Amino acid sequence: MFGKYLCLTADSDKNCFGGLSARLWKTMKHLKRFFGYLFAVLLNLFFHLHWSIPAWLLLVLHFWQGWHIRWFWLALSIWALYVIGRTVVFSLLHRGGQGPDPKTHNRNPYSRKNKDVFPPTGNHNP
Repeated sequence: MFGKYLCLTADSDKNCFGGLSARLWKTMKHLKRFFGYLFAVLLNLFFHLHWSIPAWLLLVLHFWQGWHIRWFWLALSIWALYVIGRTVVFSLLHRGGQGPDPKTHNRNPYSRKNKDVFPPTGNHNP
């Protein structure tokens, strides 16, 4: 009831501050998608934390044997880039399958109308 006065609905973009409401809804939609993706990346990094064990071993070797710290950062960045790359690939694969379904014809003769099942042949009038 008060949505058109308070600009709280997506339908009120024509009358509300010169389309500010529609831009706000679109921005919120993109932010929701971005933070959902960021949450998925952080969750995948957490679930694949055991893959970073070689990097942590290199850190131990840095303090114990005096190895250079760059090997730790290199191994850690390779692990993070691999997990983030997998997340990007799987999210793109998931997004590709969300298109509209193609229009198909109903070939079941029991659920179609009689004229669809038996199309007229020739030029005769029934």
